[in-house]
Amino acid sequence: MTPTLEELQTRVEMLEHQIAEVVRQAGSGRSSETPGNAFDEWLERRGEQTAAVDGTRDVRVAIGIPLNLPRISAVALQELMLAEGVDPDDRILSREIIRIREESRP
Repeated sequence: MTPTLEELQTRVEMLEHQIAEVVRQAGSGRSSETPGNAFDEWLERRGEQTAAVDGTRDVRVAIGIPLNLPRISAVALQELMLAEGVDPDDRILSREIIRIREESRP
């Protein structure tokens, strides 16, 4: 049975109400009186995320990290590091952070 126009309008109104309620409960911190505004705000946040990804891409290119690297699991990364001779007990990152802190002190 094909829904009537009135049934479709009722469904749309119910969906708009549900979306508005979800946005209200999520506490987006912005004024979202209509579902359309909530969607616009979502698009805006999505655009901010896209800009951040683009910025990250620019940094990767600038420092020579290829953009098409495949994803790797933590276990596989640890295995690669061990194969390259990295000592897991070395704590090189911690030592570098401490060195940089000491250099920045007056």
